[in-house]
Amino acid sequence: ECTLFRLYDDQAILRPVLYVGQHTEQIMALELRVGQGVTGTCVAKNQPILANFALRDPRAMQVNGTPEEANEHIMAAPLVFHEQVIGAMLVSRYTGQPFTENELSLFVGFAQQATIAFKNAQLFQKLELYTSDLERLVAERTAELLQSKERVETILRNSPEAILLLGINGAVETVNPAFSKMFGYSSPEITEQSPVELIAPDYAEAFSDALHTVLTGGQTGRVRVLVQRKDGMRFDADAALAPVVEDGAVTGLVCGIHDISAFKEVERLKDEFVSNVTHELRTPITSIRLYHDLLVRNPVKSDVYMDRLARETSRLERIIDDLLYLSRLDQGRVVFKPQLMDLNRLARQYVTDRTPLADSRSLTLILVEASDVLPIQADEGLIGQALSILLTNALNYTPPGGSVTVYTLTREVEGQQWAGIRVSDTGPGIPPDEQPRLFKRFFRGQAGRESNTPGTGLGLALLHDIVQRHHGQVEVFSDGIPGQGTTFTIWLPVSPPPSLPEAPPPA
Repeated sequence: ECTLFRLYDDQAILRPVLYVGQHTEQIMALELRVGQGVTGTCVAKNQPILANFALRDPRAMQVNGTPEEANEHIMAAPLVFHEQVIGAMLVSRYTGQPFTENELSLFVGFAQQATIAFKNAQLFQKLELYTSDLERLVAERTAELLQSKERVETILRNSPEAILLLGINGAVETVNPAFSKMFGYSSPEITEQSPVELIAPDYAEAFSDALHTVLTGGQTGRVRVLVQRKDGMRFDADAALAPVVEDGAVTGLVCGIHDISAFKEVERLKDEFVSNVTHELRTPITSIRLYHDLLVRNPVKSDVYMDRLARETSRLERIIDDLLYLSRLDQGRVVFKPQLMDLNRLARQYVTDRTPLADSRSLTLILVEASDVLPIQADEGLIGQALSILLTNALNYTPPGGSVTVYTLTREVEGQQWAGIRVSDTGPGIPPDEQPRLFKRFFRGQAGRESNTPGTGLGLALLHDIVQRHHGQVEVFSDGIPGQGTTFTIWLPVSPPPSLPEAPPPA
């Protein structure tokens, strides 16, 4: 019989791990302390033991009802690996000649080989365990990486900003769909190219410097540049640069490009607005100051100066009122009160009210009503204000002897019924190159500047805003020929939605 023992519990307990013989159940249940029995003694002393006629050997003992001495002839040898006892090997036979010293020597050599095999088996078992753990960890890590990769790809695909991934050499490795949409280049067209090619020449050096700083210094950067699409169109953009760091070294760069052209346009419009407001307010304020000084110096002409002061004050008040009204419209603070209204009745009322003014200027004011104009759902006060703006401009710019005609109209376009109100004059007209800017705030055309007719350049902007908020349209027709005048037409839908949602302010 042969039994292989292994040390457990910090080298204090021996338990069988392999047994060849007839008492498998009993032997495999054994548990010996180091120093206990023949086997425990050989381990404790780290030397082989030959115990023939074990019944007579004082080191023999009974374990779990199985007397070692019953094995009669016993050889035990420690299993030593790198000068450390890791277990023991025991052979016994019940019959035949006692074991010899020569057999003990052979047994010790066999035990050494068994030690190597046993240790290799342990190492193989550990290796299998490590391999299994490694496979599990690799699978878990792979799943995490795939999940992260999918998450990153989802972000790249759905990001509204153009994103470029650059290599350490600064060349493009990949781009997201937003980039292709923004710049017009497909991914293969831009791959391996320098992103500097996308930058307008005047900004290329600043972008290259920012790119170099991020790649060499590992710091994030941001630069505003003018970029260029594939079709040559340019727009303002904000470029954010961030390094890709792996194991402490920069291995690439992420470049995000955000279109800020709308923001720049807002800045431009704000500056233009402030400049125009300053200019428009300065004129009446300067006049008021001048007439005040004249009034102080020459009180005799107080009536003349007071009249002029009143006119300039009214002009200043009108400018401020128009600005405040436009501001309230932009902020949605104007309360809309839509109701069924009759354009014929509205036009008749305004023509009647303005006829005395037209007569005083030797102008003919005419109304031509359409009999089939349907009622519309609109805010009568706002539509009246829009008509008033058109009438005021027509009467101001038409020279004596001319005429102003107001029409009410109707039309149908693609099944939609429209009601319209038109104002035509025989004034100087509007040159075609000025017409695209008519509805911009503070714009005054050549006729307004040359005639010195009072005005702020806000009336048509206000009209355009009112019509937009009613889901209507404004049409302008003029050849710019003096005497042939200008025709403005406001079209309003006959059956608009029940509510009137806010429309964006005019550019």
